[in-house]
Amino acid sequence: MTAAAAEALEGAAHGRVLRWKTATWIVVALALWLAMAELDRLIAGLIVSGESRRIADVVGVAAFESRDSWELWSRLDPQDGPRLSVLIRIHAGLDLLFAASYVWLLWRLVRPRWQLGIVAGVIALAELAEAAFLMIGAAAVQNHETAWVGSALAGASLIKWLTLLFFLLCCLAVPGVRTRVLGGIRRIALALHFQRLSAAVVAVIAVLALLPIPGVNDQMPDSQRLWAVEGLLSPSWLSTAVLVAAVTIGLFVLGRRRSDLAWKLWEQGEVPDGDPGRLWWMIGPLAVLAGIIWAAVGNGQLAWFQILLFVLPPLALLAVSVWLPSPALAPVTRDQERALDAWCGGDNLAVALLAVSGLAGVRSFTGPVAKELIQPGKTGIGWAVFFLAVGALLAVAAYPFKAFVVRRIMKRAPSGAGLGALSGWLNPSGGSPEAFKKWLLALFVLAVLFLTALAVWPGPVTKVTGVSATAVGGIGSWALVIGFLIVLVQDQKPLEIFQRMKLTANPVLTLLAVVLAIGQINGGSAQVHALRQSGETAGATRLDIQGRFAEWLGTSKPCEQDAGGGKSVRPMLLLASEGGGIRAASWTARVLAELADADAQCGPVATLASSGVSGGSLGLALVNLYGSGPAMVGAVDAVSAPDALAAGVAGAIVGDLVAGGAGVMLPTDQGAGWQWHDRAGLMETFWESQADKLGEPFSVSTRGPAGALLLNSTASGSGCRLLVSQLDLATATPDPRKPGCTATEGQAVTLDLLEAGQFCNTQLNWSTAVGLSARFPIISPAGRVFYPGNGPAGSEPSCPDDPGKASSLQAIDGGYAEGSGLGTIADLWWELSAVVAQHNRDVELSKPLAERLTPVGEAQNSFVLPVFVYIRNSPGSDVARAIPKPVSELAVPVAGIKAKDAQSDAAAWKQRLQDGAGVCELPVPATAPVPATGNDKQAGPDCLEATSALASPLGTNRVVEVAPNSEPAIDPPLGWTLSAFSIERLETAMATEKHPCGPDGAGCSDFRKLLDILSR
Repeated sequence: MTAAAAEALEGAAHGRVLRWKTATWIVVALALWLAMAELDRLIAGLIVSGESRRIADVVGVAAFESRDSWELWSRLDPQDGPRLSVLIRIHAGLDLLFAASYVWLLWRLVRPRWQLGIVAGVIALAELAEAAFLMIGAAAVQNHETAWVGSALAGASLIKWLTLLFFLLCCLAVPGVRTRVLGGIRRIALALHFQRLSAAVVAVIAVLALLPIPGVNDQMPDSQRLWAVEGLLSPSWLSTAVLVAAVTIGLFVLGRRRSDLAWKLWEQGEVPDGDPGRLWWMIGPLAVLAGIIWAAVGNGQLAWFQILLFVLPPLALLAVSVWLPSPALAPVTRDQERALDAWCGGDNLAVALLAVSGLAGVRSFTGPVAKELIQPGKTGIGWAVFFLAVGALLAVAAYPFKAFVVRRIMKRAPSGAGLGALSGWLNPSGGSPEAFKKWLLALFVLAVLFLTALAVWPGPVTKVTGVSATAVGGIGSWALVIGFLIVLVQDQKPLEIFQRMKLTANPVLTLLAVVLAIGQINGGSAQVHALRQSGETAGATRLDIQGRFAEWLGTSKPCEQDAGGGKSVRPMLLLASEGGGIRAASWTARVLAELADADAQCGPVATLASSGVSGGSLGLALVNLYGSGPAMVGAVDAVSAPDALAAGVAGAIVGDLVAGGAGVMLPTDQGAGWQWHDRAGLMETFWESQADKLGEPFSVSTRGPAGALLLNSTASGSGCRLLVSQLDLATATPDPRKPGCTATEGQAVTLDLLEAGQFCNTQLNWSTAVGLSARFPIISPAGRVFYPGNGPAGSEPSCPDDPGKASSLQAIDGGYAEGSGLGTIADLWWELSAVVAQHNRDVELSKPLAERLTPVGEAQNSFVLPVFVYIRNSPGSDVARAIPKPVSELAVPVAGIKAKDAQSDAAAWKQRLQDGAGVCELPVPATAPVPATGNDKQAGPDCLEATSALASPLGTNRVVEVAPNSEPAIDPPLGWTLSAFSIERLETAMATEKHPCGPDGAGCSDFRKLLDILSR
């Protein structure tokens, strides 16, 4: 080390590398904010008269509009007031600590300016007043009194927000502060760009684990909540701990090696002077060659366009560079501050992974712990408290721990062994001793081995690692592999072609991004995400709507109830199950189990047809395959485990990435021999291992408590609804060369996957048929559905022997077209209603059986009452929609953009179904004894009396919605795993839905009333 370098190290560098306070306070503020956000979600679960409030409302920018929150909360049920009081007190305490942390950070930002320090002090006083008013309000809520603090709290909040705005404006207006802030932002951006691999790893993990957005972003937190049941020896928890530590060490080593280059460039003014490394450009082609050999041996598949696109560019760059002269690299401007920023940035990003992991624990376990405090459940609180404490400690202690360790090492005199060697290497100008090159090589080898294990044995590996460890290990391993290749050649000149472009380094990441982007033009290789085939057709010929109605009439006789006069009446259920991942599957299965168990004879046969979207389709299929008994419950619980999601994550990170980018579809053995599985295929095979009947060929004749199934997918390009239907719904017959859904006849905007001659890869297992309805991009890829296309000129369109030569469309989650499933039921009812009405007319008029449209002897004198059941799994259905307030005239066009969505909303479909539910109308002139009235149609009196009597508990309502009620609880995620807390939430919600009615028929849900109708 030169004397100048040593002096620099002893000065600015040595002090900066040991700093930890600012980073720690930022992490503390984030931890408190995440905890408050999770508490606010519990508070929002307390509903009064269809209205919900959060603490964020009463202390937010629009606090004056939420002053009525305290009056609303005073009307909570007796048991809910004390619960809310506890949550508000905890939130107020956390908010006070949050205020202290961010005000301290603001003070550090402007501390040379005492005037701005006073402004920060006003913010602190406003926050203190907020906390005091919240505590007063909590006491009032506990006693069910209307708190007077609404206006005072809103005033304190207004002062806080105005002062914050004034503070920010002052920061921009004061030249010294503005220069400091903007300069700091620029330095951070440059450091992040230089250490962008580490930054990308931390950013992706943070997005997956920390964003407190309900739905998809709840998947990783809910998978971590399984640790609260498994305890300290949970394989997933231990794997996550080991892989987080390993990736952190790897990023730290990678960051230090990158810092060596930064020091040489901007402190010493040296540019890379080694000869361009050419051998390393062969790593990619050689890796692809190894993959081709493995694919050939293991029954994998190859996409040659992608293979050539990946292999040829590095070979071409090498070939061109051989013939180009090597010009001298231009010198760089010395900038010691930038060198130090890159050095400290690499260290801090590595430690940020530890902090993010701790913050993930805070987000995952704050809600369960708070919920168990106010409402103990069967899951327990012990391990949840432990993991919350571990997460908080890891987050807060990450940067102090880094400073402590580095300080201890740097106190050692640089030497050739042990901590002394580390001490020399920790200096930015200390170079990179051979020992640490070996460390980096060892990390590279471990990363390659882990990625290989995920690619070849995703099932066994992810069954141990779980979701979080798979994500952290997979993403981190890619960063280490790419980072190793980058730092290995960073001391060498770039290839001559890049020297000609005035570059000082090979643009490896840019080249990778360009190759991957070009390879995905037109969707990439269609074989990567082709639907898995069972080798067997869908079975018997499908029934049309009239045929299915006749079939149902023949099997639903146990549902008959006497209507007098020799007539009877029976309920006919039509179900729609909303999409929502495994949450939807679990809730759907619970609803159908209750319907089937309402009456042992009638319940299992009362449903004519069910429409499912995403996880709703999975729930419907499981019920039809397993019935409503313990076997079905076991199957639903099994597929709710995180194994399938973890395998899907592995497929997304490794298998699909390699297949899509390099064209090599590596085979895996998922129980049926070695073959290619994309991430959707991996999830499907896990479902089959957990519920073996999902591995059976899809059959159009399978019936169960859900009736005939209509599984909804979406053709992404055209927006057509793509049905995997057990019924022939008479959709328009599209041209097999160009499948479309705009014809005026048939089902509206619908393609039928099983329509003869229209599509090629239709020999599906149940798991694939269900999965086609549930392909939410990122989690699951768009499935490729092949159709004949143009084919040879003058020939009839037919599916080629090689599916790769067929045209294809991309099938995605059915929720993209219509997420409730009600749209398909409404379209079905458009045709079915005429059939049912005709049957009821025939019964009303006692028409001879031989003259009827549906001559079923078991239903000769039985009226049919249609009841539509909407199985909604998303919480919040009991929250009334707020009436939109007027906006400025300029904002009206923007506010009106979503108006068209209301016409396809679930509420609109429910209204249409309710309006069209009448099936007792008779044409005029009517046959005696029904007199003509002059109206076009009139109700048959016997039919009207019988159906009205049967439906009397529901009144005139014919659409029954079954949804989890709002309460302070852990809402299940929109994804593919459920923790014990989420399952308990669904069980509690079902207990509420089926709570018995009072003597007067009140105090219960419409679902309970429907169960009572079935059980008469």
